[in-house]
Amino acid sequence: MGDPFRARSVHMVDECDIKVCREAVHDYRSAHGIDAAMKPIDDNGVSWRR
Repeated sequence: MGDPFRARSVHMVDECDIKVCREAVHDYRSAHGIDAAMKPIDDNGVSWRR
């Protein structure tokens, strides 16, 4: 099965203030070669454009 996220889309993740979530997002982005800058949404969410 390939990457479920489509290219040229915006991805938003909530709860990135929680260590295990932040690490999972980092691991996912590393595994898929995603180097787009993450931008804060609020106190605990981030987004990036792919």
